[in-house]
Amino acid sequence: MIRRYAWVVCMLLIVLLVPGCAWLKRAIEGTETLEDEPVTGLHLSSVNIKDKICAGERVQLQVSADIEGKPSMTTWHYSADGGADKKGHLTFEDFTFSSSFGKIDHEGFLLVPNTGLELLGQGVKVEVTSKHAPGLNAQLELGIHFGCGVVLSFAGAPGQAGQTGAAGQSGRDGRSEQSSGSYARPGGHGEDGLNGGNGGSGGPGGNGHNLTIDLAKIVSPGKAELVLVRITNHTEGNLTRSVLLDPAGGGRLVVSADGGAGGPGGAGGIGGRGGHGGTGSPAGNGGNGANGGDGGNGGDGGNGGKVLLRYDSRHADLAGLVEVSNRGGVAGAAGPAGAGGSGGNTYSGGRQGRSGRMGNSGHSGRPGSSGPSVDVQPVDLRLIFPDMGGLKFV
Repeated sequence: MIRRYAWVVCMLLIVLLVPGCAWLKRAIEGTETLEDEPVTGLHLSSVNIKDKICAGERVQLQVSADIEGKPSMTTWHYSADGGADKKGHLTFEDFTFSSSFGKIDHEGFLLVPNTGLELLGQGVKVEVTSKHAPGLNAQLELGIHFGCGVVLSFAGAPGQAGQTGAAGQSGRDGRSEQSSGSYARPGGHGEDGLNGGNGGSGGPGGNGHNLTIDLAKIVSPGKAELVLVRITNHTEGNLTRSVLLDPAGGGRLVVSADGGAGGPGGAGGIGGRGGHGGTGSPAGNGGNGANGGDGGNGGDGGNGGKVLLRYDSRHADLAGLVEVSNRGGVAGAAGPAGAGGSGGNTYSGGRQGRSGRMGNSGHSGRPGSSGPSVDVQPVDLRLIFPDMGGLKFV
């Protein structure tokens, strides 16, 4: 019964993921389509957002279609409690979106990442067309603001998991012979199983990146006071990334330079079972089960990165806008031991094979070391932003 239920669940998941099963997916979700509908117009809006979106936050779009002689139809959307009533609504798969900034995913969410100065004074333009209503489209223009939190990760990569040890091969069963009468012969002995392979060691976590974070206040084209943040990643060849923050609107920045977690050790392989003794007179002995393989050792966590934070010395409040984490990565877990193989069975007169021993568990890795305390320095603006073209600083 459980196996049948699991099979049904798997089939439903395949239906939801395979594009060719769109009609069955609609039947399951209760969604609608514009196929064969006399669509006269399309409208595009954003859910719970009026005129501006915050760079770095996802906003769900909504499409409404006017249909001749029928009520209009809209795409589904998530409610405040996270639920989504899709029944009777259109799916986003029926539409094609384009955007001047950012991307739109399969659930109609628009994300404009906070990429700093290139968004200054800009808005985002979105267009939608329907696959079932050629020639019709709708547009939406939204402003961009910077009054929300931004999270950037420069953490080390997690270590790879160790490979699972190979299972030991089972011993071959003994040959069966006649057990009574004039043709009775001894049964063949079962062969011993082979030991399980040892699990591989987990890989070490990568170190957190070494960074310099620079901050200064600027004036936007709309005369708003914003904070320009530039992050220089020395681990990645001094690549830079900038973001804009509006502290008055709640803009803050969280930066992670944590070490990556160590990879878990691989499990030891199961020992092979002993071969069964064959019938005969006397019966053959069962083969011995083999020992399980040892679990692999966990990888060491990476070390936290080194972070220098510099800010315009005229504005002491800038340093409080950035939260930095540069903890060491957690240790990789030890790989579990492989189970011993069972002894081979025998018939009356033979000897039961011994079961193999369980292997040894691996050792956990070592946690990484935290990076040094963040070095916070007030400096002259001209040292951190010597030449920014026509940008006006506060």
